[in-house]
Amino acid sequence: MTRHSILLSLAALVAVTGLKAQPLASAGISPDARSAGLAGASVAMDAHSMSVFGNMAAAGSSDLRTEAAYGFSSLGNSSYLHAVGSYFRINDIHTIAVGARYYTTDKIHNTQDGIIFTTFRPYDLMIDLGYAYTLTERLNLSANVRYARSELNEDNGFKAASAVGIDLGLHYRTECYTIAAAVTNAGTILDYGVAKYRMPASARVGGAYRWSPASDHRLTGLAEVRYNFMPKHYTFPSGAVGAEYTFRELVAVRGGYNVVSDTKSAGNYGSVGAGVYFGPVTADFAYNIADSDSPMRNVWRVSAGVRF
Repeated sequence: MTRHSILLSLAALVAVTGLKAQPLASAGISPDARSAGLAGASVAMDAHSMSVFGNMAAAGSSDLRTEAAYGFSSLGNSSYLHAVGSYFRINDIHTIAVGARYYTTDKIHNTQDGIIFTTFRPYDLMIDLGYAYTLTERLNLSANVRYARSELNEDNGFKAASAVGIDLGLHYRTECYTIAAAVTNAGTILDYGVAKYRMPASARVGGAYRWSPASDHRLTGLAEVRYNFMPKHYTFPSGAVGAEYTFRELVAVRGGYNVVSDTKSAGNYGSVGAGVYFGPVTADFAYNIADSDSPMRNVWRVSAGVRF
């Protein structure tokens, strides 16, 4: 019964992330609609309210003092991700950030002799603290610490697992292009009582190029490659490309495509997105496009925030 319960729990995570048999898979889900509209090509994005989840170093190059936003993701199978993120530029050198994510999926029914005796909804909770240091006018470095608590089931033998992870980031930005890199979720072991797992750590390298054919128009192209290097039995490469068109800093439209091995995940998928910005208020939306049998199909995200 215990073995059956944990497989059900892991299956729920697989349905929304494509990560097979990997607890805390929600740590790899893009929580904000802007980067989701670019199919997750976020490591070289400019600063935004949820940079703490992608590449915190970007926040060090922001022209704003602070941003904050709430994001909601509908991931299918009654699975949802809530996220809040923010950063604050103390001065031209130091930037701090805080963020939190709460993921929950469909209920698990523990049965004995065909009779349901307990019902439980698995969840992940992650809290992030980030710091960015402006080394030069163009180069920013960052480090995050993350606390994660995850519970797959409350059946006999199960217990809530806790872990601490770190992220490291680099963001080099000029007027026309950005080069960036990040290592995320390098952390301690999650002990669920019935099994132990490592956090799904990855390394990402990417770039962005910005082109303004006129003062009211800007087109940004982004690309990144990733390598999931932990746990050791679950290593694989992936990548994403995306493009964003912005008009007068008021409206943005986005599209992207994510490429990954079918044997390690849910497979390839596309994305579309849009954003509206009115003074200090921001709103973004993203929607996934995938094959009819893909768990990434019909996944959507929305986020809203403020900036000053």
